[in-house]
Amino acid sequence: MGSDPFALAIAAAGLQQGWQVTLIRPNGPSVPPPLAVAYSTAAPDVALSKLAPDPWTAVAVASHDSELDHKALYAALTSSAGYVGVLGSRRRLEERRERLLSAGLAPGLFARLRAPIGLPIAARSPREIAVAVIAEILDHRPSSVACFEPIRAVAASVWEPAPACD
Repeated sequence: MGSDPFALAIAAAGLQQGWQVTLIRPNGPSVPPPLAVAYSTAAPDVALSKLAPDPWTAVAVASHDSELDHKALYAALTSSAGYVGVLGSRRRLEERRERLLSAGLAPGLFARLRAPIGLPIAARSPREIAVAVIAEILDHRPSSVACFEPIRAVAASVWEPAPACD
């Protein structure tokens, strides 16, 4: 979820993996970006509920807007999404935690949050951060994957279960 270069890079990287990507850009332009993604301008909680995240769903939040981040994180963390991550500094993490817990989020659900998003590879640019995010999502996919074919992504990443392996 997001509309800046980081969110777009994450969405593009998800597409390069062969995933089905849904980019959520609340209050964004009516015209989608020039990427082959599903596109929503709905509020994050509304858009995520319509997507019905499951354990194969990964949600990457990269909006740089604390109100939108809060709505997206609450919706994603209370869903069955297998991965939830947010772009941002470690300094803001405690503030996010307090706000989510005050809104009724169970502490165990907050523990699912990956923040800051992505593997720690010293990434700085949008494309570098997208690589770190995709790698972290791959690292956190359900362990039952012996063979896989990731094909779905939300605001950067979602999978559907792969067909059975022979």
